[in-house]
Amino acid sequence: MRMVTRHSRTGIKATAVGLLVAAIAASCAIPEPTPPPADWNTYTNRWYGYKLSYPPDASIVETIGGASTVIYLHGGTEPFASSDQFVLIAAFRSTDECPPARQAGEAQARTGPIRIGQLEFVVREGEAGGSGQSTTWEAYATQQAGRCVSLTYSERFADQVIFEPSQTTTASEVGHTQLEGILASFRWAELE
Repeated sequence: MRMVTRHSRTGIKATAVGLLVAAIAASCAIPEPTPPPADWNTYTNRWYGYKLSYPPDASIVETIGGASTVIYLHGGTEPFASSDQFVLIAAFRSTDECPPARQAGEAQARTGPIRIGQLEFVVREGEAGGSGQSTTWEAYATQQAGRCVSLTYSERFADQVIFEPSQTTTASEVGHTQLEGILASFRWAELE
């Protein structure tokens, strides 16, 4: 299940913008994501006061001071087999720019609010291209008590896909299922 659905941008006129915003808001009224399985690990960020669960076969890398953390997702049994799917978690001690400042591909992004459990998230999505690969991303930002956390799920694809489409789709679906579990488990915690 995709957290945000894609809509065609061609032919949108000023009078249709309101309808598009309403459609995005409706698509963001998603059912509660499935909680993660019991065997998932728990990550706690004591500097910015949040915690979440992540898959047991994922790799997690945290910067000193906890301002950014990357969860590399794995779609199979081989470590780093799908390291092109990851969640970047960026934390801020200010809500002035929550969601955070522009990302690559921001001009293509859409924004809309969703509620997951007791938390409200602002959602953005977009695409960016680079030398030999393209990236799609979805960002979910939430704030509380002067803190902002943004969780950005990214998938990188080589311009020449070497896998069968069914394998790519399966890896993408696994990545989105894992993202749902991470979002469903996100909780604010006390600062240490």
